[in-house]
Amino acid sequence: MAILKNKIRLAQQAVLMKRLAEAQAEALPTSKVAVTENGDAKQAKARLRAPKSPNTSKTSNTKNMSINYGKAIISFSTSSVATPYLKDVLQKHGLTRDEFVAFVTRAKESIGGMSSLRSLLLVFDSDSEQVVALKSTFRYISEVFIKYFSVNWIIHGKVTHKMTYLQYRFKMLRRIQDPEHFTYIRERKTSSKSC
Repeated sequence: MAILKNKIRLAQQAVLMKRLAEAQAEALPTSKVAVTENGDAKQAKARLRAPKSPNTSKTSNTKNMSINYGKAIISFSTSSVATPYLKDVLQKHGLTRDEFVAFVTRAKESIGGMSSLRSLLLVFDSDSEQVVALKSTFRYISEVFIKYFSVNWIIHGKVTHKMTYLQYRFKMLRRIQDPEHFTYIRERKTSSKSC
C-alpha cells in the first residue's frame, strides 16, 4: 500500500512539474532571463496556478451518485467482508444470509436512481415483516459501508470525481439514516429575491 501511495505521489509531482515547465515556457518572454554570477543565463521562476479542470460543475458530478453508491453498497453487502457485520443483525431479525443476499441481488437490478435506492431503505405499510427486517438490515449495512468502507471504494474504484464523492459521503450517510427526507443529494439553489 505504501509503495502504491508513493507511486501516485511521484506521478502527481511529475505531472505538476511538466505543467509548471510548460507554463513557464509560455509565460516568460525571452527578456526575463537572469544572468548568474558565472555568466549562465537562467530563467526567473514565475508563480503559476494549476489549471482548472474543464468540468468543475457539481451538477454533472452528482448526477449518478445515488446509483453508484447504491450499487457499491449492494456489492459490499453480498461480499464476504460484510459477513461479520451482518451476522448479529441477521440473527436478531431471524433471517438467513441467503435470504438477505437474494433480496439485495434482486434490488441491484432495479436500482436506477435515487427513488429506487430510497425505496430499499424506506419501510412502507404494505411491507411484510420479513421485508421490514430485510430493509432494516440493508439500512444497517449501508451505514457500515458509508462509515468504514466507502473511502476505500472511492479512492481505489472507478469513480472519476473522487473528491466530489468524498465530499458527499456524509450527506449520503444522513440520507440513509433518515430515508424519509432522501429526495436529493446536491444543494438546491435558493432564490435571493427580496420582496
